[in-house]
Amino acid sequence: MTPSPARTRGDVCACGERVPARTLGRQYPYIAMPALIIFDFDGTLADSFGFFLSTQRTLAARHGFRAAEAHEVDAARRLTTRELLKHSGLRSWRVPLVAADFIRLMRAAPPPALFPGVDAALRALHASGTRLALVSSNSVDNVQRALGAELSALFAVFEGGAHLLGKHRALRRVLRATGHTAAQAIYVGDQVADWEAAQVLGLPFAAVAWGYAHPDVFMQLPNTHLIEEVEGLIALPGH
Repeated sequence: MTPSPARTRGDVCACGERVPARTLGRQYPYIAMPALIIFDFDGTLADSFGFFLSTQRTLAARHGFRAAEAHEVDAARRLTTRELLKHSGLRSWRVPLVAADFIRLMRAAPPPALFPGVDAALRALHASGTRLALVSSNSVDNVQRALGAELSALFAVFEGGAHLLGKHRALRRVLRATGHTAAQAIYVGDQVADWEAAQVLGLPFAAVAWGYAHPDVFMQLPNTHLIEEVEGLIALPGH
């Protein structure tokens, strides 16, 4: 199938593929694949955590919050998004300013690598008829630079610059643009803020185990599927 250019509206597709998942620590062999998968970017598709750690001191100095020391990183990953902001002393109103600086720093650096297997997973999902969209606090140009032209063309909608604590607004725009209901879609992310955004809309949520937040954080959250390996984003027939 030849990838179609990225667009904001398109035909509604349905798909019967299935994906392995674990829900609240209980093993379920499969969940039915939705018609639309909305992905987060940083920590979900792209391995940008190292870049974040390398820039956090610069960002902390500019915006007056406390950067995590090397020995604190693992503990910080086990905090919810709001707990992390409180721990660092970063006020919520400054989050967009920090995000803007992070975007600018990333724009001047080589794009982050995609996690191994993400390229193949996105291609397989698109080929199966599943529609793809993306919502991120990062900029669309940074996202598309990392994805490259071919993978970017697989996505129906991009929403960049979303407020970390207000992604539900961008998610709502994606649903409207694609014509899907929340029940027909799922949001895949790596932070508790992503989960919170999905809950506002009644949107199913899947957390990846390889992102910014430690997977243990999601074990206490209801309505959450934990995807432990990139291959869990898709399922081959018979698996």
